[in-house]
Amino acid sequence: MIRFSTTVLAAVLVAVGSTGAAAPHAPLDSGVTIRAHRSEIDFSHVWDVAAGPDGTVAATHWAPSSLLVASARDLDRVRAVAVPSRDSQPWRIAFAPDGRAIFTEVKGSYDAHRSGGRDQVGILERGRVREMQLPTSRTRRGLYGVAVQANHVYVTAVGKLVKLGFDGRYAEIAAPGAAYTAIASNARRIAFASNSGTVLEVLTAGGNRAEDIALDSPHVRIERLTFCPPDDLWAGMQTERHTAAVGYIGPRGHVQMYDAGPGQLTGIACTSHDNVWFVAQRPDRVGRIIAGRLQWWPLTPGAAPVGLAVMGAQRFVTATRQGFVEIANP
Repeated sequence: MIRFSTTVLAAVLVAVGSTGAAAPHAPLDSGVTIRAHRSEIDFSHVWDVAAGPDGTVAATHWAPSSLLVASARDLDRVRAVAVPSRDSQPWRIAFAPDGRAIFTEVKGSYDAHRSGGRDQVGILERGRVREMQLPTSRTRRGLYGVAVQANHVYVTAVGKLVKLGFDGRYAEIAAPGAAYTAIASNARRIAFASNSGTVLEVLTAGGNRAEDIALDSPHVRIERLTFCPPDDLWAGMQTERHTAAVGYIGPRGHVQMYDAGPGQLTGIACTSHDNVWFVAQRPDRVGRIIAGRLQWWPLTPGAAPVGLAVMGAQRFVTATRQGFVEIANP
């Protein structure tokens, strides 16, 4: 069990919503349980995490390139599934309704991608990884985010959104020239955003043209996106002051934003509009917005959480350098 400790966050966690009222940190008797599962498998280079409909939890890992896979019923037992391409780095990951996990791959290092070749996505199915190449040559800087809607996979790249079918069908949806790294989907919409500014695009299910949405908070960078039931869009962001923020993106681009403290936001997930969770680094912590109030819980220093996924009605999971961390919200 993770020990709670005193931090400086209480002084800086302030909600910047319509009321502007301060949001205190969570009381230690709030009933939320945070459990760290330490693994003998190397977690030092995890990058993202997702949970599937069959209870499978998978995290992307590079150096060596692999997926770290466990059951939500036993997060202590982790196995590493190798990625066939030795020079690729698994990045973002999402599960399809049938239980397959799809992840994007970056060739070479993040800052120096190799020229030539083709982009590809990895697919985890039946306990093994296979790779599917895109029919066009490699995009500038490779692939970034991934989301699944029905029988299609959507991946982001510089200047475009790519729509893939599991049968190999391929389509590109034009977008401005920014690098789209954040993406989320539900049954109705796909939202994807640039991390270089406030460019947000929303595509209606089955459509081939994205709608531009101009956010009214120009000094933020979108890092993560998630949809909360039934159809609310939330974003994890960085501000120009290098602090973390969580925001509800309403109609016409209005952002109801909450200051989530110092450091970098690295994951966001939710079960409803009034139960939004996030993880952040420097300092390492888990936080939530519930009924308009922001609360936080410290993680072990050095945990460096990345990604956040819903494992059930009231359970979430993130990946850290030590292993999976389970958050239970009774």
